[in-house]
Amino acid sequence: MQMTWLFPIVALGLAAFGVSLLLYPAKFQNFALRGETDNWAWRINPFKNWMKTPSYRVYLRFMGAVMLIVAAIMVSVLSLFAYVWNSR
Repeated sequence: MQMTWLFPIVALGLAAFGVSLLLYPAKFQNFALRGETDNWAWRINPFKNWMKTPSYRVYLRFMGAVMLIVAAIMVSVLSLFAYVWNSR
């Protein structure tokens, strides 16, 4: 069974998630901090104080940019393989 459709779908998902991280880091920060008192694991989380700072939003934007770069590389590799495959 060929899974040639999987590679572009993963690249598109990474690109969409990367763009959403770049555009809406505050929403992701609020989502991450929403369950602050709900479970026991959050109380022992060593990163919770850092996740409340503006530098966490910068980190989220950086991760969004990295995801966009990875998606671009995946699309480039896919197009290169398609070019090589069709030139035979």
